[in-house]
Amino acid sequence: MKVKTPRDPSAERTLMMANLRFHLIFASVFTSCILTSTDLSAQCGGAIQLQPAQPVRGVAAPVIIAPGIPIPPNIILGEDGEVLMLAEDPAVAMEAKSEAESASADAQSFKDAVAQLSLPPKTVDRVIQARQKMLLDPPVKPAEDAEVSEKIAYLTQLITASDWQGVASFISGEADCESCFDQVIGHLAARDESVTPGDVLMLLSLRTQIPDKDTLNHLGQLLKKSQARGNVSHLIKKLSEGLPGIGGINPFGRGLACDL
Repeated sequence: MKVKTPRDPSAERTLMMANLRFHLIFASVFTSCILTSTDLSAQCGGAIQLQPAQPVRGVAAPVIIAPGIPIPPNIILGEDGEVLMLAEDPAVAMEAKSEAESASADAQSFKDAVAQLSLPPKTVDRVIQARQKMLLDPPVKPAEDAEVSEKIAYLTQLITASDWQGVASFISGEADCESCFDQVIGHLAARDESVTPGDVLMLLSLRTQIPDKDTLNHLGQLLKKSQARGNVSHLIKKLSEGLPGIGGINPFGRGLACDL
């Protein structure tokens, strides 16, 4: 006659808890693998539409005119192969100067002047002209105690030339101006018609904080415009890998990337 061994309730509970813990860990790891490996554009429900790169009309790629002497991409070649220089339009120069002066006229600080900054429309031609001018006649960075108007004029030159590293570096040297870079992004969203995916990537890379709703909206507007001037695949890849405050494997960061 077979004798039944009495069950130990505490042992059964321990076994059940161990099994439950194993399944929870397995589910967590499995979900993380899916989130990490899945393409960001697919996770965003197809919100990110990848388009083939569109050539930027009028801008030539670097060309070698002699051994070791490349033509910078901000210098344009004519149809006959001759080098053309875009002469600065006096009216455009005067407009840019007027905008910079009006922004700093009533401002009490550099931060206030940036908030009030009104950029002229930023076109491809203006970007090329600004880069050409900086190449031939590099602007001098204003001293720390310079007038606000002088600083704003210098900042406007950097913005017009799409020198984002220069913009971020100059702003970082100003006191109490943590939000100034995001304010510049807001101005660009309304005025920049020359923005490329590379510009958007640089703007995202140079930020140091989690973007707020307004900044995210402004960056989204720039991203939408940039699709007409290049392929955003590299930008999406970088977002998937993670940029400051956005993207990466963290669900919150990836959610912000989808919102963008």
